[in-house]
Amino acid sequence: EVLEQALEKRPNDIHICRTLLTLYRRLGRQGEGAAFLRSVAGRNPGVQKLWGMARKLERETCPAGREE
Repeated sequence: EVLEQALEKRPNDIHICRTLLTLYRRLGRQGEGAAFLRSVAGRNPGVQKLWGMARKLERETCPAGREE
């Protein structure tokens, strides 16, 4: 609920979140993808916040063990 309200106020954030998740999935959840996104998020608090929102969105919309 809180996540949805936050994204309604900033609609571009949902696109950024989806892009981050797509990169993460394509580059590999454990290997290069995770390392790349951690390094980017570590240097940029805005990306770090969006990455946290993206992960929360993924957990809410895609139950564990199931791909979209």
